[in-house]
Order: sequence, then C-alpha cells, then structure tokens
Amino acid sequence: MIFDHMEKEVGDTAKKLVIWSIVISVVMAAVTAVIMYITGGWQTEILKVLAGFAFGAALASFMAIHMASSLSKSVDMDEAGALKRTRRDYLIRTGIVLLSVTILYFTGMINILALLGGLLSLKPATYVQMFFQEKYVPKDEDTGEEEE
Repeated sequence: MIFDHMEKEVGDTAKKLVIWSIVISVVMAAVTAVIMYITGGWQTEILKVLAGFAFGAALASFMAIHMASSLSKSVDMDEAGALKRTRRDYLIRTGIVLLSVTILYFTGMINILALLGGLLSLKPATYVQMFFQEKYVPKDEDTGEEEE
C-alpha cells in the first residue's frame, strides 16, 4: 500500500536528519572549541559548551524522531483527527523541549548558546540531507523514483 512506502520513507528521512544533525553539532562544537582555545576561554567554559552542543543535538534528534512518528500516525487518520493529533504532538514536543532547556539552563551545567546551536542544527541538517538525497541517490529513468 502507498502508506507503507511513505512510512518507510519518513523513517529513513528521520534517521538521516538525526545523523546530519549530530554531524553538524559536532562540527559546530569543534569550531567553537578551536575559537575558545585561540581566545583563551578554553579552560573555563569548554565542558559547558560541549555539554550544550550534546544536549542540543539530543533534543534535535528527539524532535526529528517525534515528528516522524507523529506524521506516520496521522497519515492513517481522517483530516480532522490528523489535524488534532499533529497539534497535540506539536504541543507535547514543544513542551518537552522548553522544559528541558529551562531545567538545563537553571542547573548551570551547560552553555545556553551552545544548547540552542545544537538544537537548531536540525534546520541546516534538513537542507544538507535534501542536497545529498538529490545529488547522490540514483533515480529510475522511467519513473523518476529512487532506486532501492
């Protein structure tokens, strides 16, 4: 059935988004560490910055997986039910992220800017994933669909 194919595709896309989000967060953390080393802030804040990027990447991964799960469950519903479900899941996802960010901020264990950088890594991961999907995934010449 078409929805089975779509569910597999959504799951594959979510996996790729998680991977690219982590890669982008690691690159941002490495660049930040080099800048901090050059400017002399290495000893005081580096662990908080790295923890911020790690927690941010973890939250971004949670968001990608939760969005994929929400989408696959909503596809089988009628329009009103799907709309209600996606709104509910959005509120749950946003609430969990806001609560996590608030708790981590007030504990002082992380650098909040690094956390936001890791969290926002999902945005460029989307574009990078699409770029590589279009460039390097072979397509069937007759149908234009991706080959397995």
